[in-house]
Amino acid sequence: MPLPHKSGMFCLYFSFVNHLINTPSILIALAAIVIVSYLFNLLAKKTRIPSVLMLLGMGILFHVGGNYASFPQPDVRPALEILGSVGLIMIVLEAALDLELRRENTGMIGRSLGLTL
Repeated sequence: MPLPHKSGMFCLYFSFVNHLINTPSILIALAAIVIVSYLFNLLAKKTRIPSVLMLLGMGILFHVGGNYASFPQPDVRPALEILGSVGLIMIVLEAALDLELRRENTGMIGRSLGLTL
């Protein structure tokens, strides 16, 4: 069976996958990601393993499991640049929220700022 012509940002190569990717499925997947992230955050407090590493590990396991089960995968390369930028912004903002400014740290903060510029 020949593959359809690539014409969209998220081109799916198999017709039955188009039935799986719809608005309710995407909303359920996003809600599940938020719930799993919250549970990993609780687990991270007990195990002292960062929740980001747990989420990355889960993503890697899903990818390997999907390849092993021969699930078709959409071409998401065009969206990776946008998602990577959004992810980087979120990481920097989260780090800024955790930053504790104290008088004794001003010298180190000034030197760090000087090195970055």
